[in-house]
Amino acid sequence: MKKSIIALMGLFMLVACNEDVYQEADQMNESGNVENNSGGMQANSVDPAIPYESPYDDFSTCCSAVIFDFNNKTDLDLYFDPYVGLARYDGAYDNIHFSWGIPLTAALYPNIISNETAEYFKLAKCKEMFVGSGLSVNYSSGWQLPIYNGAFFTLLNSVPTSTENQLLTEFGKIFSINATIRDPNNFNMVVRGNEYLRFPFLPTGVTNPMMLGSGDWIQMPSISTQTEDLWYHHKTLEICVGNDSSAFPGGGDGINDKPSELIFDYSGKTYILKLSTTSTHVLIDLDYL
Repeated sequence: MKKSIIALMGLFMLVACNEDVYQEADQMNESGNVENNSGGMQANSVDPAIPYESPYDDFSTCCSAVIFDFNNKTDLDLYFDPYVGLARYDGAYDNIHFSWGIPLTAALYPNIISNETAEYFKLAKCKEMFVGSGLSVNYSSGWQLPIYNGAFFTLLNSVPTSTENQLLTEFGKIFSINATIRDPNNFNMVVRGNEYLRFPFLPTGVTNPMMLGSGDWIQMPSISTQTEDLWYHHKTLEICVGNDSSAFPGGGDGINDKPSELIFDYSGKTYILKLSTTSTHVLIDLDYL
């Protein structure tokens, strides 16, 4: 099944990750962002000053081969809705994304573009995913965000176009989830379906990456409440959502006040649901604490 999915993706994917994309990113780094000697994200996308690890490496502006690893080591069932968006900042809010050849319009990209100048930051809801008690879901397709109807991720709200699926597959990122946890024995809802968690960027209590002295992160310009408190790395251009919900209420499309882990008790046991990343993996783990 996995081979057939990958083969199908190969048939319809546009080749957007071309030399023009890499040259454009290099020009942006050279002209718009100051390099420094702090180390920052190198080959493995690591910022030791935070510390922050990411699978969105600095070799290109698209198509990092991300491994998705969702693990449930408990006796409960995990359901969650993923929320996705564009992973990297190309230097401007406009209708062109790096050297992607098809202009961004609300008609062609109904889930992530609200108007022709709002390139960032509208998160799109995907179809609910399920990781049953004691099970793991591990998926690696060679693409950054495998997404189209019936694929690993499937956009849920507005009917996605093939162009939107192609763009997100090459340039997308999962930013957050909405979790539901049930007892498989009686279907009791242990964690109700309004628990939003997001993938972490800064440590808890830190609201500005400049506080940690790495100098690797630049705050994105904002055009609305939802585009506030967004940061991008000077080298990889990866977008991350900050922690300053006090100064920027509703920032990051409303997720900058959401936690990255949830601890709860049920039937005499303590559980933890945690979101994280490594230099190769996107991880969602439900475990005992």
